[in-house]
Amino acid sequence: MNRSYTTDLAFRYGCYVDIFLTKRDGPGVSKPQSEIQAEWEAIAYELLVKEMGQRHITYKMLSQRLALMGIAESPDRLNRKVNRRKFSTAFFLACCQAMEVESVPLGSFLRLRQP
Repeated sequence: MNRSYTTDLAFRYGCYVDIFLTKRDGPGVSKPQSEIQAEWEAIAYELLVKEMGQRHITYKMLSQRLALMGIAESPDRLNRKVNRRKFSTAFFLACCQAMEVESVPLGSFLRLRQP
């Protein structure tokens, strides 16, 4: 089965990022929206957990850092939210700010997922 990606190059936060808009299996046949959404949720989860791991930040530590920013989330609630893979971009960005993440290498991260 021939797989191809429709891509767009976007300028975000001072760097170019490849954004995969739709994944097609064969001519004109798109995946269901829910499957595409689940793939993006998995990428966001992997990015967040990777950043936590690189910085040796636990859910308790992240909870404390978010509290300093005015975001009240218990460590258990954070754990459930992250592992459910159902969190907003705002939450992801707040976590990145709390962990002092300056950049996330999206381009190389997403290119690894090409077939």
